[in-house]
Amino acid sequence: MSNVKNFLKTYWPSILTVVVTFLTLITAFNILDINFNKTVDKKVEKIVTVEAFSSSPSLGSVEDVAKGDLLKQDQLCKTFSVDTASKSGMCVCLDGKRPVGGSATGPTYLTDKGKKVDYDFYTYRGKEYRKSA
Repeated sequence: MSNVKNFLKTYWPSILTVVVTFLTLITAFNILDINFNKTVDKKVEKIVTVEAFSSSPSLGSVEDVAKGDLLKQDQLCKTFSVDTASKSGMCVCLDGKRPVGGSATGPTYLTDKGKKVDYDFYTYRGKEYRKSA
């Protein structure tokens, strides 16, 4: 224990100088906002991945849903555009502009809400068929 006391009595001015110097430096670095930590790139990079999805189901999958149900096919065909209906195997376009359910033999239903469906010709898969009398 006497060795420690002798050491401190001898070197206390140097120890105090080192401690005051360190405290002064720490305070100065803090005031001046000097940071010795590794700089991390604070730039935020936002990566956006855009995937293209078809906005509507494929015609084949729609036809599979309505397969065997003529009323459902007719209702679906009425929602199609003329272009889509002309590519479908379950639709015909009356007078080339009104999609309804049907096949190469003509429209599935010849009445609509009790009224006779009036048309001069129908198209099925791009081919025009005249109304049979």
